[in-house]
Amino acid sequence: MKKLIKNILYIFGIYLTGVFILSILCYIGLINDKVCKCINFIMFIIILYFNGNRKCIRKCNNKLLYSIYLGLSIDIIFFIVSIILKSFKPKLVLYYIIIILVSILSTFRKKK
Repeated sequence: MKKLIKNILYIFGIYLTGVFILSILCYIGLINDKVCKCINFIMFIIILYFNGNRKCIRKCNNKLLYSIYLGLSIDIIFFIVSIILKSFKPKLVLYYIIIILVSILSTFRKKK
């Protein structure tokens, strides 16, 4: 459980740093809103794929189960935030499914 929480905090830390940089670029006017949203989505998927199971690659016995827990944990966090902000849309369900699938697919990459 500690490993999962540390991994989630690590993913969100990198993600929030990237969002901060993107928001500065958008505020300055180097990129527009649509490009910013696209880059934001792609950036989170890439961060999740490469860092999603970085601590579990060598140590976990059941990597698939760990990745499902990781994807569901992130989805639950996003779902709670969207309910609190009252910004839940049916389109977000697709986003949540993509997060779970990317988390699962990250377990199938080869060890270094």
